[in-house]
Amino acid sequence: MRMLTGKAVVRSRAGWTIPTRSAELEYVDPIPGVSDSAWGKYHPGRLGHNMFENVGTGPWEGTFYIHSPPRWIGDPEMYAHADLVETGKRYKLVHGECGVAGGSFINVYDLNDECGYSARLNDFRLKVVAHEVTHLTSLNKCILSINRGYPFSGRMAELERVVRDSRKEVEDEIERLWPESLVDAIKKAGESKQPNQNTQTVFTWERPRGPWKKAPLTLIGHNGTDGCPGI
Repeated sequence: MRMLTGKAVVRSRAGWTIPTRSAELEYVDPIPGVSDSAWGKYHPGRLGHNMFENVGTGPWEGTFYIHSPPRWIGDPEMYAHADLVETGKRYKLVHGECGVAGGSFINVYDLNDECGYSARLNDFRLKVVAHEVTHLTSLNKCILSINRGYPFSGRMAELERVVRDSRKEVEDEIERLWPESLVDAIKKAGESKQPNQNTQTVFTWERPRGPWKKAPLTLIGHNGTDGCPGI
């Protein structure tokens, strides 16, 4: 048996965490990836598993460890519809309203301003923005719980320090520390928990082909979770 002597330099891997997500809200028309009638969208990207086992080298030859932590795939997105702001698209007003002549082209923001409903529309705009930010806040609350909330030094730290004598043992540790229930909890946190919200009467354009509509609006809530309690 050949013995090797010398100095071994061992560098720890950087402390594992799942990065929180952020995005600057954009007003767009159309909002990509949702129905024409949607007022907003938050999408964090996809959290890839990325935790396959790898074989150790040097002093750890013959042992196995987890290659790397879960990673986000794709940039986060946060949108509200451009009908809510001054730069929104103009639509044909067939019948005159509030002194705006029939046949005119006007956007949602300006028609509501002409009719004295600008404060109502702005209130709804703020509700849409707060709704999308709630998705982000709830998801990040869950991520922080996962990063530091395991019974000892944190779930991600536990994953990082896994070293076992076989691939199977590492796979078992991944299943124990990153179960499907945890994946579901992250998804539910991103969906968030918030109620339906209603507005006073405003003018809107029934996208994509109209007509104009004068009625209260409803922002549909969600039955997810606030963060991921119990994780």
